[in-house]
Amino acid sequence: LPLAAADFSVKLTATPLPTDVSADVKKTLGKDCITLTIGGKPWLEFWLRAPLPLKAKPSKPEKALDALATATLMGVVRVHKSGRDYRDDDLYKGVFTMRYGKIPGDGNHLGASDYPYFAVLIPAKKDPKLDTYKTFKTMTKASLKETAAEHPMILSLRPAKKTTAKPAIIEPAPEHKSILLTAAGALKDVKSPIPFQIVFEGIGEQ
Repeated sequence: LPLAAADFSVKLTATPLPTDVSADVKKTLGKDCITLTIGGKPWLEFWLRAPLPLKAKPSKPEKALDALATATLMGVVRVHKSGRDYRDDDLYKGVFTMRYGKIPGDGNHLGASDYPYFAVLIPAKKDPKLDTYKTFKTMTKASLKETAAEHPMILSLRPAKKTTAKPAIIEPAPEHKSILLTAAGALKDVKSPIPFQIVFEGIGEQ
């Protein structure tokens, strides 16, 4: 049975980065760790890039994710216990980089998600540079090699209508739960907050 929101909690911690993360990636990440727990035990830990580089100024908060370029390194996630991703494929235990992507408009993914945004997960040891992967094809291929499924390992992302000072757990849709947060984005020297959600429970249409 799906767990209730009360079974989860999210908080900012000072948890050190895993040793799998390269020095080049580590120096781009913020100090805070966003820790999602189940029953008091860590399940997902996120270290977000700060600032998150943008290709354009967001037109409004709910369009903020469109300001990211494909394959942009968004941060690092540690999965403490294997689970299922948004496609109901394996979400493996381990330490992964998160790279930004959007569902292709090729007609093969219609109805797969309410929104086209996602983060591709790649083992941190195989993604040591900010530009290790520069395109949709190379980053998804790298993730695909690590899974038994015929699809890259992903975390679904959803837009948010307003910024939040601290991460929070919300239920954006029936049988869905997500972490609502705000990343620090920047275009050159101009700072722009990037509010969004990371979905941790819920399955898209197959």
